[in-house]
Amino acid sequence: VGETLCDIIENMTGIRPDMDSTLEEVGLASVGLPQIIGILNNSISSERSQLNLTSSSLISVKSIHDLVNIVEEAKLQTNVNRKPDAEEVNNGRDPEVGLLLSCAE
Repeated sequence: VGETLCDIIENMTGIRPDMDSTLEEVGLASVGLPQIIGILNNSISSERSQLNLTSSSLISVKSIHDLVNIVEEAKLQTNVNRKPDAEEVNNGRDPEVGLLLSCAE
């Protein structure tokens, strides 16, 4: 997530951030934040799991590292809440860890 986020920021601002960079240092203080939220939601989401970052979820972000932590946490929540596809259901396996969901195998 960190490398992806740094690439997105560099593409948006022309500044290659490091993990300790503040949002202000990379030109994302307030105006760029909604833009990066949209980009992250679109680039990290999939058909079965939608990332749903909002401005309010990023209110405490001070640095790129903070942003990475929040995105990773949101990504974990997205994976926990995602719906298994038909093949995963038919196989009776948990898609995240490959464990059987029942004892019938």
